[in-house]
Amino acid sequence: MAQIPTDEEVGMEILKIFGAFNTRPGEILTLRIITSKIENYGCRVEDIQRGQQWLLGNGYIEQRNGKSDTLFLTETGFSLI
Repeated sequence: MAQIPTDEEVGMEILKIFGAFNTRPGEILTLRIITSKIENYGCRVEDIQRGQQWLLGNGYIEQRNGKSDTLFLTETGFSLI
């Protein structure tokens, strides 16, 4: 039976992508890169948005300068990779 991934599950998959690119705290990945990689996990755009919000709400990533398509990895997020 198909299941919808939780916000946390998608968020953790996004962090795995940061890890796969050897991203360090303060470095970025674009939403385009994340979207292209996470689709292999079976996520839809809506899932990615929910996961992104979960990461932002927990301080694992940041958006700076009003750019919603650029995600910065925080120290806290890095510690989970």
